Order: sequence, then structure tokens, then C-alpha cells
Amino acid sequence: MDRSSEALEFARHAWDFYDAARGAERLLGERDEYQLGASLPVACLFGTAMELALKAYLLSRRESLSDAADRGHDMARHFHDASKLGLGNLVRITVGDGQLIAALSQLCAMPPAQYVALPADTIPDFASMRKLCDTLVDVACAMAGYERPVYD
Repeated sequence: MDRSSEALEFARHAWDFYDAARGAERLLGERDEYQLGASLPVACLFGTAMELALKAYLLSRRESLSDAADRGHDMARHFHDASKLGLGNLVRITVGDGQLIAALSQLCAMPPAQYVALPADTIPDFASMRKLCDTLVDVACAMAGYERPVYD
């Protein structure tokens, strides 16, 4: 598979994880314990969506798949490198967004067995995650050449 096709596949999967995060939040948001904050599964789904979108962007800018894989789940590094390749001119990241990227990066890299020890305030709030994810996934995937299908 060539880099262009790889980038499109990463972008497609980014949108799939984004949609899964939104669906999970709607379902889990009905539970009393999640009325004030997001759930861990939703945070991980949003984090994965952003990571895949950033990788799609990097692949579309001629980065190799092995280079993208070498960064692992370090979204801060993915965003930094994508910014150097032009994404930073299209997406403005605040200090708070940078902290959110770092927090989601840690959550996505964490082995599931460690989830039980997470303090509740470790999970970012839903509105912040959704806003950042909306922007990153939309812009990075579009720049990678992915046209998201519109469903009725």
C-alpha cells in the first residue's frame, strides 16, 4: 500500500473512532456517574481518533509509516511534527489544548490494567475533548485527502 492510501486509511479510521466516541458518550452520558464528566472509554476513543488523524496528516506529507510508528502514542510529538509540516498554520492550539493532548496521549499509552488506579480528575472533560477532536480530525483528515461520506 502506498503512503497516499495509508494516509486515507488512517483518516477513515480516525473518523470511525471519532464517531464511536460520540456514540459512546451519548450512551454513557445517560448514566448518573458520567453526568458531570467524560468516561475513560470516551477519552480513549477521542485520543485514538486524534492520533490517527495526526498520523494521516503526516503520512500525506510523505512521512513513512515506520517514522509515524516510532513515535508510538506520543500525540504531542505527532502534533509537533505535523505542525512543522504545515498543520500548525491551520489549527491553533492553546496551552490548554496542549495539556489535553498530553493527557490523552498518556491515557492511550496506558495498559488497561492501570485504569483502576486513575483518579477521576485525570480524565479530561468531554466538551474540551470534543472541541479539540472536532478540529484536529476535520482539518488533518481533509488535508490528508480524505472526504468524509455524508450519511442521511
